[in-house]
Amino acid sequence: MCFACTGNYETFLAWQVRPDWLMLASIGWQDWSEFGAVGVGIDSANPQSFSVEREYKDIWYLSLGLQHRINARLRWNAGIGYDSSAVDDRDRTLDNPMNETWRLATGFNYRLGDMGGDQQRRSTDVRTFGEYSNAALHIIAGGGVWRF
Repeated sequence: MCFACTGNYETFLAWQVRPDWLMLASIGWQDWSEFGAVGVGIDSANPQSFSVEREYKDIWYLSLGLQHRINARLRWNAGIGYDSSAVDDRDRTLDNPMNETWRLATGFNYRLGDMGGDQQRRSTDVRTFGEYSNAALHIIAGGGVWRF
């Protein structure tokens, strides 16, 4: 299969409402209509290749979010996002059942500590070094499906 990259335009806005509250927004557009002709090749004794028109259309998306700094180490995040559908109902396929999408999210960030060491970029041959005993990455995720 042959894939082409789509065009993407997006803009962001961040507004520090108060020292402990930050509002975020983004809006964007993706050129999925350019991605709609998918090349297919069959490798056999009689090789064939052709393209399948997927009837994709351009999409737009919007997201809004909040961040609340509870203290120097703890931050709460929440947001909502919407993506329009890249295909009409009549053109939706089993292998790529895209539809409009709503996303809701919330979570916390907790800073365990500084990584320490000299982490500045330099234009010399001096190597960066330091101690990273407190470095950690923890990801806790959940999901749900709502059918109606």
